[in-house]
Amino acid sequence: MSEVQLLESIEQSAQMDEKDRHYAQAGKALRELSHALKNILQMVGGAAEVIDYAFQLKQMDKVEKSWPILSQNVKRMKKNLMDILDYTKKQNLEKCPCNLNEELKRVLNSLKAIGQVKKFKLQAQLDSALPEVNIDPERIGLMTLNMLLNAIDQVPEEAGVVTIQTRYIASENQFKICVSDNGEPYTPEFQKQLFTPHETHKQRFSTGIGMMLAQQIAVQHEGKIKVHCTAGQNSLSAIFPIKV
Repeated sequence: MSEVQLLESIEQSAQMDEKDRHYAQAGKALRELSHALKNILQMVGGAAEVIDYAFQLKQMDKVEKSWPILSQNVKRMKKNLMDILDYTKKQNLEKCPCNLNEELKRVLNSLKAIGQVKKFKLQAQLDSALPEVNIDPERIGLMTLNMLLNAIDQVPEEAGVVTIQTRYIASENQFKICVSDNGEPYTPEFQKQLFTPHETHKQRFSTGIGMMLAQQIAVQHEGKIKVHCTAGQNSLSAIFPIKV
């Protein structure tokens, strides 16, 4: 075997190892989330039965009460499955110069329906000095959405506050997207599992693979999401180099 063939063989082996690791992670994610999906299906089935019976009796008040349960859990199930499919499929970036603040405003608008289900305060502090950045807006939008959903799950009802910030770090030629919440401090155990597949337990909006997918998107953009917890505030900060 020539030196060139040997190098090609080593490269192919490394690619296969990475691919195998990727699919193993996805399989673990599906296994960990299967219980959560089962619970969602049970809630969907129960709500659908109530609605079906209410239609037969023409009791529209019961339909109106059960519809939000059915609708929200169908959306949860779809989000779980789409995150798994998104993680398992290698997504090629489609970068373009973007106004990041405007892109994130669209993400925030998509959370209005969740705001009707869980009462919390959403604050946006978007840095007007941030220049156009070369990113895949759809992927960065998905990353930010998963960071926000994770934060929403952590905050208390009524008194919950979720804050999203953008910041231009001119001295480092970087930009940052930070999502913080005023929920209970993340436990060391929760911090360890945040970027790995895990069952969602009490969570209602995020998925057990959402933050793993968010980290994958950050790495694709040569960035990384970091966790910082203090009394009264948990923060997820995604930091990226500014590329022309």
